Amino acid sequence: MRLAAVPGVVLVSVLSAGQVFYMDLEQAAGMAENIFVAEMGESAVIAMDYLIRVEYEMDVLQVLRGTGVNAGGLFVFYTFDVPRSYVDEDGMEVWESPMVTGSGIETAVEEGDTVIVFAYGLHSDLPAGIEVLRMEPLDSLAVVMAMLDGSEP
Repeated sequence: MRLAAVPGVVLVSVLSAGQVFYMDLEQAAGMAENIFVAEMGESAVIAMDYLIRVEYEMDVLQVLRGTGVNAGGLFVFYTFDVPRSYVDEDGMEVWESPMVTGSGIETAVEEGDTVIVFAYGLHSDLPAGIEVLRMEPLDSLAVVMAMLDGSEP
């Protein structure tokens, strides 16, 4: 599958109206069935009414936890709610700010970047790809490894 990149301008306009709250690394890691280091390939951003879906091709370099992923090429996706508003019974606009599992870099990674990926589901269970819960920059590897080992970084 060949993915086309979409400029980040789409995300800036969607996210600028409200605020997104990001889950702590430890919480998101606890939900992940697989944690691995990968080099990013092509990606595509798909904006929907109240969601953003980012699809990625990546090359798994090292599996840190889990058995559902092997080294090599992989198709994954990340989906998150965007801030939205509604008009309440008094005619006032009320903004909802979602809590997401991601770190915030999921929409900023570029082809060639190496990241730590926290994923949910097994590759064989999801023919449409594995769901990404969170990505962390590679310079967070010592913190992630210490967390996985149950020790301090």
